[in-house]
Order: sequence, then structure tokens, then C-alpha cells
Amino acid sequence: MPLKTRTALSDDPDSSTSTLGNMLELPGTSSSSTSQELPFCQPKKKSTPLKYEVGDLIWAKFKRRPWWPCRICSDPLINTHSKMKVSNRRPYRQYYVEAFGDPSERAWVAGKAIVMFEGRHQFE
Repeated sequence: MPLKTRTALSDDPDSSTSTLGNMLELPGTSSSSTSQELPFCQPKKKSTPLKYEVGDLIWAKFKRRPWWPCRICSDPLINTHSKMKVSNRRPYRQYYVEAFGDPSERAWVAGKAIVMFEGRHQFE
């Protein structure tokens, strides 16, 4: 059965699809402005660009610890070194880092708590 437009369905009160017809609008049959777009068609906001890559040497600030030399590495569980964290406020980028030391530790750290490693003199 071919699809009927809203006008055609409203002329047929006995049609079992009249309810569907009231919800369905075919392109070009809407009386509303054509400049309106569906929410899922809206362009996505740009995500935070990648600042660090796997292998980069960095300083990272862990909770309640001093700045520590680390290396950006890939999380073995999700096979990526970066992800967006969505919180109640604003989304932000996190990086998976491995701290140098014994034992070495790995954790996700917010991008704002990371700076590129240029040498020990940075934090003396």
C-alpha cells in the first residue's frame, strides 16, 4: 500500500492508519518551515583536540601527589590512549598514563593535569 500524505489521510476517517498519518509527514508536505532540522541531524560540537600521543613523555599530577614523570600509553582494556569524560559540568579529555617508578602505576588523568615533559628543571 503506498504511503498517503497527511491531507489524503485526513479525508479518509475510516482508515486504520489515520493515527499514523497524523504523526507522519513526508518531505515537502509539511506546513512548517523547511529550515528546521531534526535534533539528530544537528552537527556535533567539536570535541577537545588531542594534545598528546602514545609515547609522549609528560608530567602528570595525580590526586594528592606531586607532579610525576609519566608516559602516555594505550589502555589495554579499551585500546585507546584518550577518551572524553562527561561530567555534570563540561566534558573534558583524559589520557591514560603510566607513571615511572617502582612499581609503575597506570591511570586516567585529566588533560588539564598534564604538561609536556621538558626536563626536571620544570618543577624545581
